[in-house]
Amino acid sequence: MFGGLGYDAAGAYGFLNDLWKYSGGLWTWEGGSDTMLKQSLGPKMSTLKGVYGTEGTPAASNMPGMRWITSEWTDANGNFWLFGGSGVDSTGRQTYLNDLWMYEP
Repeated sequence: MFGGLGYDAAGAYGFLNDLWKYSGGLWTWEGGSDTMLKQSLGPKMSTLKGVYGTEGTPAASNMPGMRWITSEWTDANGNFWLFGGSGVDSTGRQTYLNDLWMYEP
């Protein structure tokens, strides 16, 4: 599960970009931010922007920007896929997204 609207680790409500895995009856935080800006919209939104790196090349610094209304699924190999949604692109602009991410646990 990735992002959406909800509460962060500090109890603030807003837009998230955290990644969670559910297995064996337990949730595990896999990555992304555990806190967010109290004011997620507006000029400070750029701090939650995506970091894309080089297409097709895994890197620890790559991170989808905050988003909601996404399509998410897991494939037969257990890889997590995330597509599009509404959120923040690599420039910090709020827009509709058309990007595809894969996370291999």
